Amino acid sequence: MSSTEKAKAPLYFGWYVCAATVFVAFVSILAAGLLFDITGSYTLPFTVGGALLFPAAISAFSVRERKYSARYQTPLLTAAAAGD
Repeated sequence: MSSTEKAKAPLYFGWYVCAATVFVAFVSILAAGLLFDITGSYTLPFTVGGALLFPAAISAFSVRERKYSARYQTPLLTAAAAGD
């Protein structure tokens, strides 16, 4: 993989995540409507949606932010900042 491809990798990953989010939102709306038509109530769609929040919360809190976030990275000194 060339350096140009490595530089574009986060952009491609971000695009896939955005597209997946839109697709899942579309499918979930259809599924909620279908479940409402079958059961006559929104209880089941909201229960499923609420239950899916627990794995989402676990995955969100399991990210090691100090390792991956730019907020906690030490800045690199450039030649201008070093006084050269």
